[in-house]
Amino acid sequence: MLTPARLPLLLAAIASLALGAAVAYDLHRERNLAIQQTRSETANLASLLEAHARSNLRHVEVMLAEANVWVDRVPEPARPGNSVLRNRLEALRAADRLVRGFLLVDARGAVQISTLASDAEFGDLTEGIGAREWFATSGGAEQRPGLVVGAVEKTRVGRWALPVSRPVTAEAGSDAGTGGGGGVLVAVLDLATIQPVLNAVDTGANGFVTLFLEQGWLIATAPVNEELFKRNWKKTPLFEEHLPRSAVGTVQQVVVRDNTERVYSYRRLGDYPVVVSIGKSLTDALADWRQRLAWNVALLLATSGALMAAAAALSNHYRRREAAELALAESAQQTRAIVDHAADGIVTFDRHGKIESVNLAGEAIFGRSASALVGRNVAELVPELATPGWPATSAGFRSGGRFEVQGRRSDDSSFPVDMSVTEVARGREPVYVALIRDATDSKQVQTVIVQAREHAERQERFLREVTDNVPLRIAYADRELRYQFVNKAHCERFGLPREAIIGRTRQELTQQPNADAVRAELQAVLRGEARRFEYEERVGDRHAVIESALVPDVAPDGTVRGFYSASADVTERHRQQRRIELALAERETLLREVYHRVKNNLQIIQSLLNLQRRGLPDGVARAALADSVERVRAMALVHEKLYQHGSLSAISLREYTHDLLVQIGEAAGAHRRGITLRAEVDAVEAALDVSVPYGLLVAELVSNSLKHAFADDRGGEVCVVLKRDGETISLEVRDNGIGLPAGFDLEQPQSMGLQLAASLAEQLGGTLAASNRGGAVFTASLPRLA
Repeated sequence: MLTPARLPLLLAAIASLALGAAVAYDLHRERNLAIQQTRSETANLASLLEAHARSNLRHVEVMLAEANVWVDRVPEPARPGNSVLRNRLEALRAADRLVRGFLLVDARGAVQISTLASDAEFGDLTEGIGAREWFATSGGAEQRPGLVVGAVEKTRVGRWALPVSRPVTAEAGSDAGTGGGGGVLVAVLDLATIQPVLNAVDTGANGFVTLFLEQGWLIATAPVNEELFKRNWKKTPLFEEHLPRSAVGTVQQVVVRDNTERVYSYRRLGDYPVVVSIGKSLTDALADWRQRLAWNVALLLATSGALMAAAAALSNHYRRREAAELALAESAQQTRAIVDHAADGIVTFDRHGKIESVNLAGEAIFGRSASALVGRNVAELVPELATPGWPATSAGFRSGGRFEVQGRRSDDSSFPVDMSVTEVARGREPVYVALIRDATDSKQVQTVIVQAREHAERQERFLREVTDNVPLRIAYADRELRYQFVNKAHCERFGLPREAIIGRTRQELTQQPNADAVRAELQAVLRGEARRFEYEERVGDRHAVIESALVPDVAPDGTVRGFYSASADVTERHRQQRRIELALAERETLLREVYHRVKNNLQIIQSLLNLQRRGLPDGVARAALADSVERVRAMALVHEKLYQHGSLSAISLREYTHDLLVQIGEAAGAHRRGITLRAEVDAVEAALDVSVPYGLLVAELVSNSLKHAFADDRGGEVCVVLKRDGETISLEVRDNGIGLPAGFDLEQPQSMGLQLAASLAEQLGGTLAASNRGGAVFTASLPRLA
C-alpha cells in the first residue's frame, strides 16, 4: 500500500530513471553530433580536394589539346625525331610545373618524340612503352572522350609518375595532308607536385587521403604509404578494399584494414575517371564524448544517491509533527520571496486604505522603502484614491477592475500607473491586493508605435506614388503566387482595378504560351534564387514579350515569404533587334562576296603575271614579275583569310604568317634547297588595312633572305618572329646565312624590295632596321598592329 512515507522513495526512483534517460539521450545526441560534424568536415575537405584535382586534370587536358595542335600541323611521316615539334613540346612543358614531359607514340607503340629522353629521373619511362596499359580504357568505366588516365609507375630512381594520354586528332578545318589522326600524345605528370597538396589536407590524427583511378589503380596517398603502392590493385581493385562502386559521391563510416574507424568521403572528379577519398578518424572526434560519458555516469550515480537520501529524509519528515510546521513556515517564506521578486509592484491594504505590505518592486516604483510605507494611506501613492466616499469604490475592487491612474513618487513627481485591485477575504475584514505597473515605458512605446504607423503610412504613400509613375510593372506576390501589391502599370496591362488583381495569380489573369518555363522560374525564386528571364504573355487579344526580374523576400530565419517582381514590355526591342540581326547578316553576306571576288581577281592577276613572266627570258624583267606575283599572292591570302574568318573584320596573323611562309617556301623551292621557314607569332589579330602591308613586308624580307642569304646551295633557316609586349608589337626576320654585305646601308637600298619593305614599315608606324647577328636580321616596331 502506498503511504505518504513511501511516496518520496517512489518519486526519487522515478526521478533517477528520468535523469538517467535524459543523460543517455543527451550523450547519444552529442555522439551523433560529433560524428555528423566529422562527416561534414570530411565532405568539405573532399570537395576542396576534388575541385583542386579536377582543375589540375583540366589543365593537363588543355595542355594536351594545345600539344595536339602542334602535332597535327606536322605530317605523320615527318614526326619521328622532328626537332621543331620536339622544341614546341619542350617549350610547352617548360612553362608548367605539373607536366614533367610529353611522349608522342605511334599506333604500334613506338616512341616518335620524347621530351624525357634526357631526363635523368623519368627517362626510363620510354622503355617498352608499347606494352604498358596507359592508352586503353578498362572495366567499362565511363571515360572522358579522348582522355585516358593510366596507372601510376615508379621510375628506377624512385620517382612516381602518372601518365595522362589522348589520341592525336585532326583539328577542325586543317588542310589535307597535315598530321591528322594516328598515334597517342602522353603527358607524364610528376606526382611530387601533387603530393604536397594531399599532405596539406588537415584530416587530423590517423586521417588518410587517397587518389585513385575509378577502375582501382592507385595514384597517390597522404601520408605516403609505400606498402599500398606495392600491391597489385589491378587484380584486387581498391574499391573492393573500401566500398562498392556505388559509394562514389557518398560519405560513409567504415572500419578499414588497419582497424581504425574512419568516416570516408568518395568524390569522382567530374567526368574524369579519377576518385578522391578522404578519411577522418573518429577517435579524436569522440574523445571529448567519452570523457563526458564517464563524468555523466559518475554524476548520475551521485545524483541518484542524493535523491534517494533526500527521499529517505523526507519520509522521516512525514513521521514528525514538527516537520509539518517547519514546512508550513518555509512555504510562507517562499511565498514572500515570490512576492518580493515579482516584476510588478504588489501593495496590500485594508478597507480603510491602510498599507500593510509593499514588495521590492513596489519600493522601486514609488522610490520609498516598505518600512516607510507600512501603516500609511495608499492615497499617498495613488492620490486619485483619496476621493470622498472612497470605501464605496471597493465594489469595483471586488470585481478585479483595472485602472489607469497617476502615481506619486517620493519627490512628488507624477507618472502613469496601470493598477488592478483584487479583494481577498480574510476573516471579518477583507484585504485588498493591488498589482501596480509603471506605465511610463508602455506610454512611450505606444507613442513610438503611433509614430511608426504614421511613418509606415507615409512610406507606403510615397512607394505608391513612385511605383505608379514608373513605366515598369512592379508587384509583390506571396508563396502561393497571389498578388499582394501591384502598381498602376500592372492595372493598365491587365485592364483591371487593383482590387480585382490583389489576391489573384498571374495564371488567372493572363494566358502564357510558355507557362512551364515561367513556372520553373517562379519555383526557383521561391527557393531563394534571384531570376531574370523573358516570356511571352497574352492578355485578351494583345500579345507581348515581357522581360521580368524576380527577387525573393527572405525572412530572417531563411524562409522565403514571397518575391518582388519588376517587368517591362520588350516586344518593340525584340523587333528592333531582329531588324539589326537581318541587316548584319546581309552585311556579312556582302562582305564575304566582296572578299571572295577580290581574292579571285587577285588570283587572276597573279595568273596573268605568271603567264607574262613565262614569256620573258631570265633577267631583270622576269625577276620583277616574279616579285610582283609574290606580292599579289600575299594580298590575295589576306582576303582569303578574311573570307574564312568568322568576324570578317580581322584575321589571325599567326595563321596568316604560317600560310604565307608555306606559299613563299613552295614558290622558292625552299624544301628542295634545304632551307627551313619557321614562324614564332603571338596571338595577334589585325584588320584589312594593316594586314596587307604586314603581309607584303614579311614577304619582301623573307624573299630577300631566300635570294641572297644562302649562296652556293647552302641550307639554313629563315625565322619570322612577331611578339606582343604590352601595347607594342615588334617584328623580326632573321636568317643564318652569309649576312649583310660590307657597307650595306638600309637608307640607300640597292633593291626595290628593300625600298618597298622600308616604306611598308613606315606605313605601319615603324622604322625598319638591319644588322648582322649570325646572319642578316631585320627588325621593326609596328605600333599600328597593336
